[in-house]
Amino acid sequence: MIATVCELLNPTTVQEALASAHAMEWKRAMDDEYESLMENQTWELVPIPTQTRNKPVNILTSLWILVMKRNEKGQVDRYKARLAIKGYRQKYGLDFLETYSPVVPIESVRLVLLLAMILGLECRHVDFVTAFLNVVLSDVDIYMEQPEGYADGSGRVYC
Repeated sequence: MIATVCELLNPTTVQEALASAHAMEWKRAMDDEYESLMENQTWELVPIPTQTRNKPVNILTSLWILVMKRNEKGQVDRYKARLAIKGYRQKYGLDFLETYSPVVPIESVRLVLLLAMILGLECRHVDFVTAFLNVVLSDVDIYMEQPEGYADGSGRVYC
């Protein structure tokens, strides 16, 4: 029974995932996420700066979030890995200036669906594997250590 319970749990660390019976699947999921980030030119590798914009540099770390996606029968459908920056280490005025996230209100979504129904238009649901907001952060520079398992040994950081 204990093995069954352990199999249901998502790993909380990379070490735990890579030591599990599903190590190959977790590694493949992490590789897919990392390759997607690189293909989308999410960041660039730079030497560690001592300061930026006359401010000290706060180098953030990241965390791999590993989740087993299951089908309606509870069987593992796929392994999903997402790289998240540890935002709680950010400092106001250094790493960010505003705290909001532009999100479409649910009422707007309902209005669009209602108009589509009234006008007899067809609606389709789309799920993007990776979606990025193409916004230039002109007010601040954010630096992040290379993710666990993907450091090139140069000591450089992502910006």
